[in-house]
Amino acid sequence: MSMYVALHRSPDELGLRLDTAPVDGMEEQILDGAVRHDQSAYDAAYLVLAQSNGWEMVTGDDHFFRALSPRFPFIRWVEELAAEV
Repeated sequence: MSMYVALHRSPDELGLRLDTAPVDGMEEQILDGAVRHDQSAYDAAYLVLAQSNGWEMVTGDDHFFRALSPRFPFIRWVEELAAEV
């Protein structure tokens, strides 16, 4: 399956479960992570949520992946996931 097909199928078709999670009360951790890792607060929010909940994180953002995956082994590259499907 090509990455294009994988990214344009529904989460159910790919066997993924997508949840929403509040970031209330995590603002300080998010801003600290953004500054510490030189990332946007938006990206840091995903990082903090994944780390706090023990979730695997999948990204297609090359800059984010290269900068943080060596320190955070739960961050995976989207093409790895697509190859598994």
